[in-house]
Amino acid sequence: MYILQQTKLRTSLAQFLALISTSVPLLALNFGADAHASTPVEKGHCPTSVGGGTLINYFETKNFRIYICDKKQGYFYTGIDKNNGRRTAPLPAQVEEGTGFVVKTGDIAYIVNGSSLEILRGNKLLQEERVIKSI
Repeated sequence: MYILQQTKLRTSLAQFLALISTSVPLLALNFGADAHASTPVEKGHCPTSVGGGTLINYFETKNFRIYICDKKQGYFYTGIDKNNGRRTAPLPAQVEEGTGFVVKTGDIAYIVNGSSLEILRGNKLLQEERVIKSI
């Protein structure tokens, strides 16, 4: 598990997206109902807009919807910005016992579980949000 500094960097969503846009491919697309529905998944299937597959878990925070989908190649994480519909490309995800789903791409890491989403650059916390819904 990452050791986080006591002082957390507070970054606005716009600053955050600008910061990671060079490290994590984001698509400036609006996915209609998938991006803005109050309950985007209920049947155990990931929407095609996030790459399809079987839904393993869905997390929602104040600003993001996160899908963990099982595909033939393993688990994949896709995060969607609730404010503008931008999303990460599906990223390979690992399950770490006691931590949750962990995604590493370059020096950016996403850690999501039933209580929070953490986004880190190296060991520096960029953003943390409480999970408000999990399916």
